[in-house]
Amino acid sequence: MQKVLNEKPKITHKKNENTSDLRIFKKEKIFFALNKIGLRLSPKRGRMKIPAKYFKKELFPFILKGLFDTDGCLNIFKNNGVPYPRIEIKICPSPAQNQFIIIVDKLGFKYRVQNLDKGKIRIRISGIKELKKWFEIVGSSNIIHIEKASRFLKEKPL
Repeated sequence: MQKVLNEKPKITHKKNENTSDLRIFKKEKIFFALNKIGLRLSPKRGRMKIPAKYFKKELFPFILKGLFDTDGCLNIFKNNGVPYPRIEIKICPSPAQNQFIIIVDKLGFKYRVQNLDKGKIRIRISGIKELKKWFEIVGSSNIIHIEKASRFLKEKPL
């Protein structure tokens, strides 16, 4: 935020949650983020959409990385006694649901879409081959995802 908006945000860490709020209180900075960059005001339910100027194949890995790092998880579970990885991303009802399905499809991932309650969906990408492919194409900046994948794959850090 500081680089793009030239404004230092106020950071508030939420108690009992693994989240923080970044806030800027200058109208002109908010209008710049909304009108020039294409961000949208809350809530994202029913309204979240990737702006057309960013919905380009060369940006798809970065878009997925941002979604995975904020709203995704990497689960390791036992499948008939064998550890098995699964990337899962929940998406609230919005035009972005179809956009993310298109992105995952265009990047060649094998995936399933699960319909959840209240219009939410979950995109699931399962298996060792797909996990390796994810970290080659998309990656992560979330240390929890990186460490979990590295431990699972028993390789050097991704």
